[in-house]
Amino acid sequence: MSLFILIATLAADQVSKGMVRLALIPGQSVPESGVFRLTYVTNTGSALGFFPNQTLFLIAASLVGIGALLLFYRTHHASGVLLHISLGLQLGGALGNLVDRVRLGHVTDFIYVGWWPVFNLADSAIMVGLATLLWIIVSAKERAAPGAEMAGEQSPPGSGAESASGARDTVSDGDRSP
Repeated sequence: MSLFILIATLAADQVSKGMVRLALIPGQSVPESGVFRLTYVTNTGSALGFFPNQTLFLIAASLVGIGALLLFYRTHHASGVLLHISLGLQLGGALGNLVDRVRLGHVTDFIYVGWWPVFNLADSAIMVGLATLLWIIVSAKERAAPGAEMAGEQSPPGSGAESASGARDTVSDGDRSP
């Protein structure tokens, strides 16, 4: 599934950037004003314009990031659908921007949302993939946090939690010893 998401993300990113390069000239916006518009810009830096004109560094950083994602994927044996989607989006987005950097020396950005720097589908895929991965990690830690219940131990009296037998532990005020 990750491979399908990766290919779909990479294809959508490259096709959309190609259409922008064919239909608009650099700096052109459609519509000319408004909060949401297509604006063709080139970006020699990273997200938010950091590291401008550092193409070789950003190519190397992309390769390291892709390698880290592949390592994560192989060591975590992606079994959940959300993890497959997350990794496919991140890899597809990273490859989409890497293709631009290698082929053009810059990344084509075109999605303008008034208060945010111009970005592209690859950037969106990376961010959605990262947010999904973060949610997976945080929710897994939250599920694992109540270790006593997971280990089969009884919850403290009065907690209202179920014991290992499945019965609810309840203690009334009269049952408590001083």
